[in-house]
Amino acid sequence: MHLHALPICQSSLANPVEDCILIEPDTLVQETIAVSSGCVATYLQAELQQTKQQLDAEIAQRAALELALVKAEQDLDKQRQERTALSKTNEILRRAICDRVATEAQLLQTTSELQEIFQAFPDVYFRLDPEGKILSYHAGQASAFHFWADVYLGKLVQDVLSTIVKQQFQTAILQVHQTESIVAIEFTLPSPGEEKSFEARLLPSPPNQIIVIVRDITERKWAEQALQRAKEGLEIRVQERTTELSNTNERLLQEIIQRQRIEEALRYRIEFEKLITSISTHFINLAPDQIDNGINQALAAIAKFADVDRSYVFLFSDSSTKMDNTHEWCAQGIEPQIQYLQDLSVEQFPWAMEKLLRFETVHIPCVSDLPSSYPQQQLDTAADIQSLIVVPIVCGGLLIGYLGFDSLRVAKTWSEDSIALLKMVGEMLANALERKRVEQALRISEERYARAINAGKVGIWEWNIQTNEIYIDANLKSMLSYAESSNTNHFEHWLRFVHPDDIDRVKAEINAYLEEQIPKYEIEHRMRHQDGSYLWFLTRGTVLRDENGKPCFIAGSDTDITDRKLAENQLKASLKEKEVLLKEIHHRVKNNLQVISSLLRLQAGYIKDQQALDIFQDSQNRVRAMALIHENLYQSNELARIEFADYIRKLTNNLCRSYGLSHNQIKLNLNIEQVWLRVDTAIPCGLIINELVSNSLKHAFVKGEAIGEIYIEFISMLQNKFSLIVGDNGIGVPEDIEVRRHQSLGLRLVWNLVEQLEGSIAVNTKSGTFYTISFVELN
Repeated sequence: MHLHALPICQSSLANPVEDCILIEPDTLVQETIAVSSGCVATYLQAELQQTKQQLDAEIAQRAALELALVKAEQDLDKQRQERTALSKTNEILRRAICDRVATEAQLLQTTSELQEIFQAFPDVYFRLDPEGKILSYHAGQASAFHFWADVYLGKLVQDVLSTIVKQQFQTAILQVHQTESIVAIEFTLPSPGEEKSFEARLLPSPPNQIIVIVRDITERKWAEQALQRAKEGLEIRVQERTTELSNTNERLLQEIIQRQRIEEALRYRIEFEKLITSISTHFINLAPDQIDNGINQALAAIAKFADVDRSYVFLFSDSSTKMDNTHEWCAQGIEPQIQYLQDLSVEQFPWAMEKLLRFETVHIPCVSDLPSSYPQQQLDTAADIQSLIVVPIVCGGLLIGYLGFDSLRVAKTWSEDSIALLKMVGEMLANALERKRVEQALRISEERYARAINAGKVGIWEWNIQTNEIYIDANLKSMLSYAESSNTNHFEHWLRFVHPDDIDRVKAEINAYLEEQIPKYEIEHRMRHQDGSYLWFLTRGTVLRDENGKPCFIAGSDTDITDRKLAENQLKASLKEKEVLLKEIHHRVKNNLQVISSLLRLQAGYIKDQQALDIFQDSQNRVRAMALIHENLYQSNELARIEFADYIRKLTNNLCRSYGLSHNQIKLNLNIEQVWLRVDTAIPCGLIINELVSNSLKHAFVKGEAIGEIYIEFISMLQNKFSLIVGDNGIGVPEDIEVRRHQSLGLRLVWNLVEQLEGSIAVNTKSGTFYTISFVELN
C-alpha cells in the first residue's frame, strides 16, 4: 500500500504525539520518483486518485490513533519511560509527515506545469511497453495524430497505424531494445485535402519502456522540398552564371586589349597635349617680331612628334582670292616647296576650299585610295604625298588660312583626339597672327593718334590716387605753353593751374565720381595759360579700381574747348536776343488780337440784329482764344510749347464771363493732365474747346432749370497720343448731327480743325452731348 501526504492543520502540528501517524517515508519517496519519471499526465491522474483513497483510509486510521493517544495519556504516569521514547519517535514522524506534505505539494505543482507544457507543445507523446502497447498518450490537439487517447490506450501501436507505418514502428521498437538509444523514423498519414508528414523519435525509458514523441514535420518537408527546388534552380543559375562569366571573361580580354590600345593612344595624347601646352606658353611670351620664328619652331616640333615629313602654314590675302605659303618645315631629305607656293589662286583648290570655308578639317589618310576621277592637283604640288591633313585657321569667325601636315614616306591616319589638338594649334596660330596684326595696327594707330592729339588740341593725363602722382603729357603742357620739364608731378601742383573759381567744383566732381555718386567724370573748367590768360578745357576721366573696389588710378584727357566756348557764348547771346524778340512778337500778336476783339465788341454795340450779334460774339471768343495762347507764350520761359491745362482753365472762365454766366448757373468739371503742346497743336485744340463750350453755353441748357454741368477731359496716352472729351448734360442735339454740322459754322469749324490735327471725332447724344476727339501730336 502506498502512503501519501495527508492534509494537516496547524492545531494538529502543535501536539506531535497526538496529531502524527506512522508513515513510510522511503516508500513515499520511491513512489514519487516513479511517478515523476513517467512524465505522462494521464498516469499521474490515476495515481492521484488512488492516493486520495489511501489518504481517506489513513485519516480513519489517524482518528483511531488519536483515541489511542488519549488512552496513552491516561497511562502517561505509569509509562513515563515509554512516553519519552514515543515522544522522540513522534517528533521524527512529524518531521517526515511535513517533508511528505511538501514533497506532495511540489509534485502536484510539477504535474500541473507538465500538463501546461504538454498543452503548449505541438508534439504527440506515447509511452509503450516492450510489446508496443500504448500505456499513456498526450497530444496538444486531439486530431493531430488522428486518434483519441481514451480509444487507443492499452492497444498495440501496430494495430492503430497503417501497415507501412506499423512496420516502421516495429522495426524502430526492435532497434531501441537492441541499441538502448534513440531511434527516429519518418512517415506520412493521409489528411483531408493533403498528406501530412510526421517524425517519430523512440527512446528507452525505465523500467523497460519506450517513450515515443511524434512531431508534425509537414511544413519542414515543404521547406525541404522548396529548398531542394531552390537548390536545383541555383545549380541551373550557377551553370548559366558560369557560362555568362566565361563570356564576360572573353569580353574582358577583348576590353583589356582595347584598353591597352586606348592607354597607348592616351599616352600619345598626353604627350601631344604637353607639346601643345609648351607651344602655347611659348607663344604667350613672344614679342610681335618673334611670332614668325615661333610659328616655324611650332611647325617643326609638331611635325617631329607626329613623325610627318612636312608642315606648313598658308595665309589668305585680304580679298581671300589669293594665298601664300608663309611658313614651312621639312624633314631631312625633303625638298622645301615654299618658294613655289606663293600668290596661288584659291580657285585652283575648289574642293578643299569648300570644306575649309565651312571650317572643316581636310583629312586624307591615303591619297592612293582616292578615286581616279578626283582632281589630284587640288592636294599639293608635290606628287609623292601619301597622306595629309589640313586644319583651318579661323580668327573672329573668318577663315584667314590653314595649317597642313604632309606624310611623304608612309601613309598616316590622324586620330580624332589628334585632330582636335591640331585644331587647338590652329586657334593658337590664329591668336598669335591676330596679335601680331593687332599690335602692328596698334603701332600705326598710336602714330595716327599722336598726330591727331597734336592736331586736335587734346592732352592726356594719368593720376595715381594712392601715390598722388600725376602724369601730364607734353602736348597738354604745350597747349598751356609750359615746358615739358615743368614740375607738375603731384596732383596738388596740377590743381594750381585750375581757375580759382573752378577748383572747388572740380574737386567736388572728382569726389562724387570716385564715390560712385555720378556715372562718369566729365567737367568743363578753365586753366591758366603761361601768359596769365585762361583757356577752357573739357576734362574726362575713367577710374580703375582694385579687387576690393577701391579707386587706385584715373586716366583722362583734357580737350581745349576755348574756341567752342567763345562760339557758345556768342550763340547764347544771339539766342537771348531772339528769345526777347520772339516774346515781343507773341506780345504784339496778343495785343493785335485783343485790339481785334475790342473792335468786334465795339461794333457789336451798334448791332440790333440778335443773330448778327451772336456771330460777332462768337468771332470775339475765337479771337480771344487765340490771343490767350500768345499771352501764355510770352509770359512763359518755354516759347515753343504751352502748358495746356492752365490754358483750358483760363479759356473756360473767359467764356463763362463772356456769356454772363456764374458758377450758380453752370458747373465746370475739369479732368486735365499737365500737358505741354506745341503752338501749332495748341491753337486748333483751343479753338475746338472754344467752339464746343460756347455751343453748350448757348444751346444746351434751359433757363430756370437745374444747374447745368460742362465736362472737359484732356489726357495724354501712349506714343504721344492725346484724348479730348467735351460734353454737357443739357438737352442734347438732334439725331441728324451730320445735317446740323453742315448748317452750323461752329461745328463745321470743329470738324475742320480735327482734320487739321489728323485726328478722329465721335459724338454721343444718349445723355446730353459728348464729343470725343483723339489725335497724335506730329513732329
